Amino acid sequence: MQETQEQLVGKLRKILGNPGLSELTDEQIEFALENTLAEYSRYRPRKAYRVLNVVAGTSQYILPADVLAVEDVAFEPFGSASVGSDPGLQAVTNAVDKTQRIMYGPDWEYNTSENILTLTPEPSKTSVVIYIAHILHSLESVSERDRAMFVDYTCGEAKEIWGNARNKRLVKVPTATGDMTFDNGKALREEGALQKARAFSSLKGGSPLIYG
Repeated sequence: MQETQEQLVGKLRKILGNPGLSELTDEQIEFALENTLAEYSRYRPRKAYRVLNVVAGTSQYILPADVLAVEDVAFEPFGSASVGSDPGLQAVTNAVDKTQRIMYGPDWEYNTSENILTLTPEPSKTSVVIYIAHILHSLESVSERDRAMFVDYTCGEAKEIWGNARNKRLVKVPTATGDMTFDNGKALREEGALQKARAFSSLKGGSPLIYG
C-alpha cells in the first residue's frame, strides 16, 4: 500500500529524530519531497504522450506544470516523430480523430525555463498535435524497488534544509579576542549532502537528464 504524503512526512520526521516544528516544519519536509521527486525524475525519466489543442494563428503554448522536457512533437504527416516505431505514440495517434489532425512543418522548440512549446509555422487551423514529454514523477509513480533510496535521499535533503534554517540563527560566543560565530547548521548540511550522494549512487550508472 502506497503511503500518502502526510504519512510519508510523519515517517521522515521520525527517521530524522522527531525534531520540533520550530526546528523543521512539515512544509519544509514537503519541500524536501518535492526536490527529491525532481531529482528522481532526472534519473528515472517518465515518458508521457500528450495531445495538445492548438489554435489557428497561435504558435506558443504553455504546457502543464509537470512537464520537464519535450522529446518530440508529432505532426500530420508526422514529420519529426517516427510514429510507426513507437507503440505508445501510435496508440495516442490512433485515438485522435483524423479530421482533427493538423498538417504543417515539423519545426518546434521547447523553452524549459518558461515551459513553452513553440510551433513553426504557426497552425493555420484549430486542431491538435501530439507531443512526447518527460514529466515529473509523483509519489505514487516512484517504483517499489526505489522507495528506500527515495526516502533516504529525502532525509538528506531535509537535513540540508534544516541546516540552512539553523544557519540563520548564528550563535555568537564572546572570547578574549572578540566574539566567535558558530554555524549551528554546518554539520547537518554536510551530513545531508553525504546522505544524498549515497542514496542516489545506485541510480548513477547512467547520466541524469539535464533539462534546460
